This record gives sequence, structure tokens and C-alpha cells, in this order.
Amino acid sequence: TEWLDSRRRRRRAHPHPSRRRRRGLAFLAAILGALLLAGAVQAVSAFRRPTRVDVPSVTSLNQRRATARLEAAGLEVEVERQRSKAEPRGEVLAQTPQTGMLEEGQVVSLVVSSGPPRVKVPSLVGLTVERATARLTKNDLLRGDITKEFSMDRIGTVIGQRPLKERIPWGASVDLIVSRGPEPLDVPDVSGLQAKRAAAQLRAAEFVPVVIESYSNNVPAGKVVSTSPAAGGVALQGSEIEVYVSIGPEFEALKMPDVTGMGVDAARQRLEKLGLRVKVVESCEGGNVVAETEPLAGTTVYENDPVALFVC
Repeated sequence: TEWLDSRRRRRRAHPHPSRRRRRGLAFLAAILGALLLAGAVQAVSAFRRPTRVDVPSVTSLNQRRATARLEAAGLEVEVERQRSKAEPRGEVLAQTPQTGMLEEGQVVSLVVSSGPPRVKVPSLVGLTVERATARLTKNDLLRGDITKEFSMDRIGTVIGQRPLKERIPWGASVDLIVSRGPEPLDVPDVSGLQAKRAAAQLRAAEFVPVVIESYSNNVPAGKVVSTSPAAGGVALQGSEIEVYVSIGPEFEALKMPDVTGMGVDAARQRLEKLGLRVKVVESCEGGNVVAETEPLAGTTVYENDPVALFVC
């Protein structure tokens, strides 16, 4: 028994060669496995580590192109907007960082122009072109096109402006509408009309009627005899048109009496009593009898009309 126990103890102390080999192989396999695992972890870590990229310069590009270039490099974009008098809307004014390297996915901040600041448009109506231009310059605006239109305002006065917005971009243009004075218009024919109707037609034609009473042997009282300027002529818009309205004949209407065959003195006396102005015309030398008159007997005449007596 003691011998058997002694043999077992020796076997445990000195294992069998084949067992020792198996244990050595297992230990070696464990070491190799640990090395492979460590290499795999390092490989995965290296694969997952972000790549560093150069930051492209995108200043002076428009926002769309700048964003596309940065995203193509693997970077994120953050935008801040700022008013700019010099650069157009959408242009990149600055970037942070400007250059260098960043890891993929990091952010590049862009400052993008939102266009020029907006300024108040001054009122220019009633000013001369020179004063309007000076006021625009003072407000950092430009004078645009000038359009001339007929107007009752003084020639050269600003009567309108475009645009009509209260605020427009700094440096924008404002167009001016300038008076070229009243428009020449045709004078309508109102002769023969009642005075009120004639005046209404002239006002509708943009004139100012001025009624003047006038004697007329041919036009009934209350109706228009004529105008000045005359009908068919041209006068400036808003100008005065004199309207001569009949108040009837200045002298009484008469029927020319028949004085033929009468002596010249008797005939003259009769006609002058009627208010006619007599002129004697000697048709033959030494004659003293009225042979004919002008106008003829029976013709309508008026006081103060001239009458010729042909004496023979």
C-alpha cells in the first residue's frame, strides 16, 4: 500500500510526457488567441476612428456651392446671416475655421450675406430733380430713370416716384416722374350753346371758362357768340377760355325806310332821326335827289349802322 501511494505521488509530481505536451499546446493556443483578439480590437478601433480632412476655403462662393463643397469633404455646415452693403445676397462672407484640418462630421460655421440693409425711401414729390437727387444720395439711394408727363405742376417738378415701398435695399434706384407742364388741348366748339352748358363742356375739357357779356345782332341773348381762343384752336390744359355770351343787340333793329326820290337834305334828316349814320355819294354832278340807298329800302338795319345815299 505504501508502495502504491508512493508511485501515485511520483506520477502527480511528474506527469506523463503526452499530457505535458497537450497542456503546452493549449497554453500556446490561449496566447495566440489573446494576441489575435487584441489585434482585432485594434483593427476595429482604427476602422472606427474619424478621418481627418482638409477644410476647403469657400469664402466668396454662394451658399449652395459652399455647402456642397464642405459636405463633399465630410463636414457639417452651420449658417449665420449678416447684412452686407458690398456683397450680394447668398454670398459667403466668412467661415470658421478658415483653413486647417478637422475630423469628418465636425462643423464649419459660415457667415452668409443676406443682402444690403434696407433704408427708408424719402418723399420727393414737389421737389426739383436736383433736390430730389441730393435727398436720395443722402439716404444712400440712387436716382433711376426720369419720365416726363403732362401735369398742372410747374415744369421740372417731381410729381411721382417708383417704387412706392417705404423701405428698399441700400444702394437701390428710385425712378422719378417729372412734370412737363400742362398738356396742349383742343378747344371745343361751344358757340350757340347756353352759357351754363358751354361752361360745363369747357370744364370737362379741363379748361377754366371766363364768361364775358357781349352785344350781338345775330345771337340770341344768353347764348355763346364765340370763344377766345377760338373753337378748333389749341390751349394749355387748365388755361382760361374767354366765353363771349350774347346780351342781345347793342342798337335797336330798324327797317330801312324808302327815301328814294326825296331831296338829299330831307332824306338825311329822316335817317339820322332813326339813329343811322348817313353818307352822301354824288352819282352825277349837281344832283340833289336820292336815286338809291345802301342798304336797300326794307332791309333790317340797326341804330348807328352806316347808310349811303346815292344822289343824282
